[in-house]
Amino acid sequence: MREKEKSTRVIYVRHGQADFPHDRLYCDDREDPGLTAEGLQQAQRAAHLLQAEPVDVIYASPMQRTLCTAGEIEKATGAPLHTHDKLKERPFGIWDGLYFDAIAQDYPEGFKAWKQDPVNFVPEGGRPLVIICRVLKMQ
Repeated sequence: MREKEKSTRVIYVRHGQADFPHDRLYCDDREDPGLTAEGLQQAQRAAHLLQAEPVDVIYASPMQRTLCTAGEIEKATGAPLHTHDKLKERPFGIWDGLYFDAIAQDYPEGFKAWKQDPVNFVPEGGRPLVIICRVLKMQ
């Protein structure tokens, strides 16, 4: 009889609400917003939900908003927290830090292409999305 391979369950948790405009692209190399009070509550609720789950390890970006959220989960689960730069916000090149309405106005074709295919469209000077499994091979 064939023995089944072990499986890995991955739980994705987005950081809590950040102190940053909702209609603007992040630019991690220049700004590092923390969580709002609501964002901290969201992180604590996520941690509470994961408290009873078997969490072996936590991977997070080194940015304040993700570290705060991951830290709450670390406290609740006891799982070790590892950070890696490759988990930072996706660089959007010439669009970094711009408001969505400015992108739509100044780069209408690119904006339309991005909205139609946000995974594969890459603005000039930006970076494509990295498949998370490739990033986590580092551990």
